[in-house]
Amino acid sequence: MIEQLRCDQLLGRRVLLFHPRHFGCLYPWPVHHPQDRQSRVDFDAPDLAAFPRFAELRGQALEAILCPGDVLHLPPGWWHHIEMLPSPADEVVSINFWYPPPTWFHGNLAQGEIDWDRPLYGVRRMLFQRCVEELVAQMADPSKVQQILELAVQESPSGPVDQSLKQALAQLDVFLGPVFSDLHERRKLLREVLEGRFERLA
Repeated sequence: MIEQLRCDQLLGRRVLLFHPRHFGCLYPWPVHHPQDRQSRVDFDAPDLAAFPRFAELRGQALEAILCPGDVLHLPPGWWHHIEMLPSPADEVVSINFWYPPPTWFHGNLAQGEIDWDRPLYGVRRMLFQRCVEELVAQMADPSKVQQILELAVQESPSGPVDQSLKQALAQLDVFLGPVFSDLHERRKLLREVLEGRFERLA
């Protein structure tokens, strides 16, 4: 999610870039997973039975070939896949310059003066979804995030819900309400998180 500059000094690399709107097709790991910010899909041998929406990325990537001395700007939230190009010595050197991560809102959170894009889309929507995951994990536990999100998208729970989960759901509503006042849009946002990060996750 962080903005960076990648500078190749020796030999070269092939880079595929994907717009933030494609995050669900890349099946990234959940925020609190050790492999957060990485795709669960093997790009060299994608399992389309397990990750069917990965097929939607065909023809959607921007391709860049970095040669010695080239600099590539990676905008915030853009997903990237990097391959080293064949070379006699099999060597490559690259330097990254990192910038502070963006936020999903405008303004000063510490002073309580914030606003946001309406509708929330692109990289800011994806950053907001990360905040939802982080908030739920803080309220309950990282292991409970999927369960709480699944309860939140249901019109009515199919079984009993314990008190701690009810409290987490109530706090989640308080957080989501001002940004997504429409219940349909709220559930759509949460379904995107579930389908993008938790689908087929053991």
